[in-house]
Formats: sequence, structure tokens, C-alpha cells
Amino acid sequence: MLEAGPGQEPPDDIPGEYEIRAARAVLSAYRLLGQDAFDRMLRLLAGAWQGAPSSLKGGFLSGMALFVKTYETELVDRTAIKRLSAIDPEEVVRRGKTDFSTNRAALRYARVLWKKYNCQRGGRKLAYRFKIVSRILE
Repeated sequence: MLEAGPGQEPPDDIPGEYEIRAARAVLSAYRLLGQDAFDRMLRLLAGAWQGAPSSLKGGFLSGMALFVKTYETELVDRTAIKRLSAIDPEEVVRRGKTDFSTNRAALRYARVLWKKYNCQRGGRKLAYRFKIVSRILE
């Protein structure tokens, strides 16, 4: 991995922390969630993964948007950040890429987030409800 030296800018092709390059995913998430829920999603992302580049990729953002849309009334931000931060964003990306049960990237990543969220200790588990929301996306 290339890194910038003192006084140098990082190379343009390597995303940094809190740098989102997936414009289409951001716009889609905003349309799906609306301003307030979109802002909440960004706060959850920042709180859980502190701008890790893998958490800001297109598929991950789409999945997170679907996850927030599906469970927005059930998620308590503080608890969600605690549970999500225990999940390695790289693992979410790997599992999302290898799920071939659907061609919808958002659903693949959202299911990984849901499964990993429910595997964390304590608190209430979230029921699987993506069938209902995924119809909205069609």
C-alpha cells in the first residue's frame, strides 16, 4: 500500500478515511432514505467504522441504506454503533461479494450486516424483514 510522506498528498487512486467515491450509491441511498435517515446512516457508518475505506464502498453503502431503511424504527443508534463496530467491514465486503443468492448488491450486503448484527451478544435480535423492503426497491 502506498502512503504519503510528510507534507505530501496521498495518491489519488487510493481512498482515504471518510472518503466516499461511490456517488451512485450515495444518491440511491439518499433517495431511498430521505434526508434525516440518510444523515443517520452516515452517523452510524462513522460511529461504527470511523471512515474505514471498505465501509464506504458502493455495495456496502447500498446495503447499509437498505439495513437502515428496513430497521430504522428498531435501531437505537448507540446500541447499533456498538454492535456494528464489532463487525469487520472487510468481512462484510468479502461476504457480500460471495453471496450469489441474489443479483441485488444492496440486499447481499444488508443481509450480511443483519446476520453479523444479530450475532453480537446482548440486546434484541432483529427479525428478517428484507422481503418486504426489497419490493420497494423494484
